[in-house]
Amino acid sequence: MAVNYSIAVKNARLQTTSDLIGGGSLVIGTSDLAGGATGILARVPFSDPPFVVSNGEMTVNNPPRTIIASATGIAAKVEIRSAADTVIANGLTIGLPDSGADVILNALEVSSGQTVQITIGTITHG
Repeated sequence: MAVNYSIAVKNARLQTTSDLIGGGSLVIGTSDLAGGATGILARVPFSDPPFVVSNGEMTVNNPPRTIIASATGIAAKVEIRSAADTVIANGLTIGLPDSGADVILNALEVSSGQTVQITIGTITHG
């Protein structure tokens, strides 16, 4: 059974998600990334509030976000974490341009000291 939510309900759910993220980050990691410190290649910080919610979507507030990678490895997983480092969303895909992935990088091989940037991001309520 498919459930269809009104825009008001979608926005409320997305706003709650944004509030839980607070000043958290988008964590890019290797295949070992599993909610902890293992496998983290880079953390792209969100502002607080992290997203603007409208019409059933939440869009990253104040992009771009640029950081320096903290480790070397192959990017394979992405998590959105709160300021307290709690995983709020996982299962996001990462890939190259035109891959259709949730998070796009120019290269999946990340080197410590390399610049990593997110320029825009939108999550749509299903």
